[in-house]
Amino acid sequence: MKKRILSVLLASLMLVGLLPIISVLAGPPTNVGCTTLQQTVFVGDTITWTVSADVTPKDNYQTRIDVVVNGVTEFNEPFNGKKGPAQHSHVAMIAGKTQAKGYAQDLGDNTIASVLSASVDVKLKPGPVVTSVSSINHTALTVKWAAITGAAGYKIFTSANPAGPYTLKRYATGTSAPISFLTPGQRVFIKVSAYIESNGTKYDLTEQGPYKIGVPVGTASITKIENYAAGRVRLTWKVAPGATGYEVWRSTSPTTGFVRIRNANITSHIDTNLVRGRSYYYKIMPYARIFAVNYYGQWSMLRSIRLTK
Repeated sequence: MKKRILSVLLASLMLVGLLPIISVLAGPPTNVGCTTLQQTVFVGDTITWTVSADVTPKDNYQTRIDVVVNGVTEFNEPFNGKKGPAQHSHVAMIAGKTQAKGYAQDLGDNTIASVLSASVDVKLKPGPVVTSVSSINHTALTVKWAAITGAAGYKIFTSANPAGPYTLKRYATGTSAPISFLTPGQRVFIKVSAYIESNGTKYDLTEQGPYKIGVPVGTASITKIENYAAGRVRLTWKVAPGATGYEVWRSTSPTTGFVRIRNANITSHIDTNLVRGRSYYYKIMPYARIFAVNYYGQWSMLRSIRLTK
């Protein structure tokens, strides 16, 4: 009986002694692969990698990835708990050379092996097109642009030169915004880009779009209107900051039928050949003329007069 117990004990010790040898022989997963069919994507697109490995028994492993952008690890994913080959998706947030480092963990002995995938080229989308720039007053402009699908918001940049450098002026969540603290009558070059957002961090979605020029111009208010002679009206108005000229518009109706009757580079105008007893309505549009282009301000308030002479 004692001999039998001794034999069982010796056999147990041998098995325990062999366990480390068996574990070492098992080793980490082999032939680890981390592949994707995508070669070029845009920021905001989803990249999907497949991680696979050889493990005995077959498929007794789980996988995960790290996302590496331009050589820097930007995202760590936990093991997914699924056995065998698995797909791992990631929304590209940063432009540049993007890779996944795929990990396979043997569920039998918990050993891990990894491999780095080939690069996916993540690019910025083309930037928004600025559709219009208009004066609010002599130091501010309103900028409008085309929407970008998937954008969380936009950045507005300005420069004194078309070639830049461009400085971030403000953020906006819609497709229009004012920009302020500008110089009256001076050109400003404006570009817009779009961004996406994750966990409170903004990431560029697009490049800066093509520039558009704006010039802030003030409003010319009519200060005096008088029927000073037969068939004649004299108008005077205040200087509009930033303006180099003024368009004078007239109608016999307060709402329709206005025609431009003069371009003036002074702040007064004498209107002639008018009819006694008729009412006339006037408004002034200031502009800054730069390199043969007129950049307009806002309309003056409407003024009217009924001729008594």
